[in-house]
Amino acid sequence: MNTAALISQTKWRLFRAFESLSLLSKVGLFFILITLLAYFFTYLPLTHKLASLQQDATEHLRPSVLKAAPDVEVNDYINTFPSLTTRASKLNELVAIAKQQQLLLNEVTYKTESNVQQPLNRYQVELSVLASYAEIHLFLSTVLKKMPFVAIESLNLSRTSVLEEAVEARIQLTFYFKRT
Repeated sequence: MNTAALISQTKWRLFRAFESLSLLSKVGLFFILITLLAYFFTYLPLTHKLASLQQDATEHLRPSVLKAAPDVEVNDYINTFPSLTTRASKLNELVAIAKQQQLLLNEVTYKTESNVQQPLNRYQVELSVLASYAEIHLFLSTVLKKMPFVAIESLNLSRTSVLEEAVEARIQLTFYFKRT
């Protein structure tokens, strides 16, 4: 018997067997067929993709070989800070930001904090400003954006009356400078 005849005879037997089934059996076979198709064309590819993603994630979590020694990375980071010799120009930049935003600096005090064991010098500046909340917020966000080497150490706000819009702000900023 040749292959074509065998295939046509098998198809005829399957068709006859399918016709003899009840409606409930046909619906059951239909759901089995849909489940098998979903398994092979949806579930299996997704499990393979999930396995590859998990493998990629574990490869990224493994400690990789450092490209540079930790001391070199720390030194590179420290070199991003401005030099101590630029302290006056950086303070002038702070005052210029205040003038640009039309803030009046009532009182400004400076304090140098030098620790020989630390790679960075700390220079603290305390400002007294009388302005609205929005103006103070804008001033501080501008300073932090333009001067990333500055940190806000403390911020104290007070106002004499609830009816007044202006508040008095005592702002303590710390400038970080690398040693030269």
